[in-house]
Amino acid sequence: MAMTVIVKGAMTVAESPQVVKISEEKKQLCLREMKEKDKALRITMATSSRRLSRLLGGGGYGLDAEA
Repeated sequence: MAMTVIVKGAMTVAESPQVVKISEEKKQLCLREMKEKDKALRITMATSSRRLSRLLGGGGYGLDAEA
């Protein structure tokens, strides 16, 4: 009886790092996708505000330093 518990415990420990690794990879993938979307949104916002400030005669240098 004690032997089976040890084997079961060993298998659980052996399996769990893979599960953790998979979920970690998924998390990284999701984070990367979010960053890409955020980056695209920021670029869009920066270009549109640059256009807007150019239309208003500001020269369009407002967000160049940040982007």
